[in-house]
Amino acid sequence: LEAYLGVSLFERTPNGVRLEDAAFAYSQEISSALTTISEAAGLVGASHKSACLRVAVTPTLGSVWFMSFLERMKESDTGFAVDLSLTTDFHTLTEFTVDIAITSLGMSASQIWTKSEVVDLCQEQYLPICSPSFLAKVGPLPEPARIFDHQILVSKFTRQEWFAWSKMVGVNRPPLEQGVQFDNSLGTYHNALQGRGFALGEVLSITGALESGELVAPFNRVY
Repeated sequence: LEAYLGVSLFERTPNGVRLEDAAFAYSQEISSALTTISEAAGLVGASHKSACLRVAVTPTLGSVWFMSFLERMKESDTGFAVDLSLTTDFHTLTEFTVDIAITSLGMSASQIWTKSEVVDLCQEQYLPICSPSFLAKVGPLPEPARIFDHQILVSKFTRQEWFAWSKMVGVNRPPLEQGVQFDNSLGTYHNALQGRGFALGEVLSITGALESGELVAPFNRVY
């Protein structure tokens, strides 16, 4: 650089170097240009990187419905990547860790995320489901209450919905404790697909499997 400019920029001493006055003046002149170059490089680099959308969603809804949604989005070539977090611990999420959270907290969500916009996507609805092979094995059921004569797959997140659905069909004390207990709804969904019993499915999550025939609903009594 000194040879190119034809001036001395550094005073060299046995203890090191220090800037000459010419070097200080030169740095002042080019500093704004270097800043502009740096900003331009950042913009160009960002334009070649895919935007990443951070999404948090409950495990079953995320693994089933949201992944189907992503497949449709890819067909439209949106050009962004997704960082998907399957979680039930929504109380610890902040605007710094996630862009979108899809949960079933209802209106209490606005009390948790006071600085975020809360949108009601849909009304949750539930109905019992099982695999076609399991229904063929237990035979046609004459009435909804007879579901409880067979293996029940119970998630801790849908126990209240099981009670509500049972009451709706005339069973005040469903024997849920006799069923297989899971700590998440994804376990009940997976085992229902494998023909291991009746699970209570959230309609949004199970629509695809019902349409494909992987799952069936013995009764269309929706809670």
